[in-house]
Amino acid sequence: MMWQQYVNFVSSKSVLLLSFILTCSITFGLFKTLPNLEALYIDQLFDYDRSEVLQILEKIGPEGRATYRWANWVDTVFPLVYGSFFVGFLYHIAPQPKFLKYIPVALAVVDIVETVQIGLMIRAYPAIGLHQAEVASGFTSIKQILLAVTLLVMFVFGGVATWRVSSRS
Repeated sequence: MMWQQYVNFVSSKSVLLLSFILTCSITFGLFKTLPNLEALYIDQLFDYDRSEVLQILEKIGPEGRATYRWANWVDTVFPLVYGSFFVGFLYHIAPQPKFLKYIPVALAVVDIVETVQIGLMIRAYPAIGLHQAEVASGFTSIKQILLAVTLLVMFVFGGVATWRVSSRS
């Protein structure tokens, strides 16, 4: 019951539009304006280890690590925003099968866990645990796979929905 209330809420036109605007604003606005962001790419790597994380965190220095800590707070909330947009959008373009709407939820949860892991490594720097980067890297890899699947599903079902609408006219 609660799941259906959530889906109904995020698929309403006003919430869907707001979540789309927030997703675009954070992705193409806020994240692109942060200083030192070009060097803060840990969560964009598919696979990494402790030595790579240490190199990146050393390279960006104290100012970059401070920026990354601040950005991590935003990046912890961001999956809730884009996940809600993806669920609401999928509701409109792919009403069946229902399990498809769970993929962006899994993506958001994995992204939050990954962000927390990266934040813990930044706080612990340079004393990052031996396996901590491996755990974070695993979540990063899963996140990227789930993101690719989500976008593929949205693209395919969006194309099908567009084709259905255009074939009716």
